[in-house]
Amino acid sequence: MNIMGCTVPVARAERLLLVAFRPAMARGLRSVVVALFASVLSACAPLMAAYNGDAYRNTTSLKAETLALVADSDEPYVAYAAEVKALGTKLSSAYEFAHGLPKNEISAQQWHLQIAPDGALYGGFVRQWQSAGTTGAAYRAAKAGQIGRAFDPLICLDVNKKEPKACSAQTAA
Repeated sequence: MNIMGCTVPVARAERLLLVAFRPAMARGLRSVVVALFASVLSACAPLMAAYNGDAYRNTTSLKAETLALVADSDEPYVAYAAEVKALGTKLSSAYEFAHGLPKNEISAQQWHLQIAPDGALYGGFVRQWQSAGTTGAAYRAAKAGQIGRAFDPLICLDVNKKEPKACSAQTAA
């Protein structure tokens, strides 16, 4: 039987519980035995949120959209202000989605780092582009690398929610 992510051979587990806890159960401590058994099973609960194909697709799409916008930052910010705002809303939505899932703190923290306006990733990039008007080639290249690499752990984490596998910068993209 699969209970909370653990395969438990029920008949064997019941026999072991009856033998191990027969004296306690005879003394009327049945609720203690049941609570102990439940706490053992809860140790098998997943440590992170379940895989969500929509979240994975959204993350990979947002990476591509973000990097495309970084590449366009050689143009004046005002020409892209609406796109920046729309992408910012999508990124904030991804953060809120991740933040709202139980056992998903790592993903939520990664999204927060990506969008923080005082940070070094997308949020900080937008602040700089807006204040400078345009960005230079070296800055764009550096930011594209940093922002792209910051998406990779999010993608890798989503992939590993489905099936554990090693990720690298090449396989996460």
